[in-house]
Amino acid sequence: ILTHYSPLNKITMLFHAQNDRFLLTHNENVNSRDIYLDKLEDVHHSCTMDITVKQHGPIIHNGHLSLGNDRFPCALGRAGILANKKEGDGGTPDGIWKIQDCWFRSDKWLSPPLHLPSHIITETSGWSDDPNDPDYNCPVTLPHVYSHEKLWRSDDQYDVVITLNHNAMPAIPGAGSAIFFHLAKPDYSPTEGCVAISHEHMREILPLLTPETNMIIEA
Repeated sequence: ILTHYSPLNKITMLFHAQNDRFLLTHNENVNSRDIYLDKLEDVHHSCTMDITVKQHGPIIHNGHLSLGNDRFPCALGRAGILANKKEGDGGTPDGIWKIQDCWFRSDKWLSPPLHLPSHIITETSGWSDDPNDPDYNCPVTLPHVYSHEKLWRSDDQYDVVITLNHNAMPAIPGAGSAIFFHLAKPDYSPTEGCVAISHEHMREILPLLTPETNMIIEA
């Protein structure tokens, strides 16, 4: 698998050898033909970077997402970034949230994440958004009697869904649910509270995410 490792301005190639995974790296920043071989487990710990999300400009649902030295446009909730998130308010919650799992459509997104626990989205995949549900703000299997989101969608926005630990373990009823990092509409129109970026930028960022990555959302 060949991918552009832009925050370090390197070209990296992932390959397998004797059940271990390695990165073959060439640094474009130097006038050198040196090739570096690193075990993937060592590389991903040393390269962990946090994501910072802020509003950009006067329109409250327009944002910028920063990772290392790179900046990307992103869509925010229709109510902008809020300090006191409530269910259904359309706000993106400010705070420091840990990246958790990746849910993805294997029929549409062919490159699963390198470092995150992953789950394949099926037609029975859902997420509870009902404060009265004992499984509030948790994945559920459809059909489900309480209100929920369907993760299998006809559009592309949930082809990749990264979960955050917002209002988790335990979930407080009514304090917000299904706050994801996912794919944006082409016009970056507002979300219901999630952070969303383009397909192209997700393909660049996803290989860099680890369970140690924080998403820092600043009001």
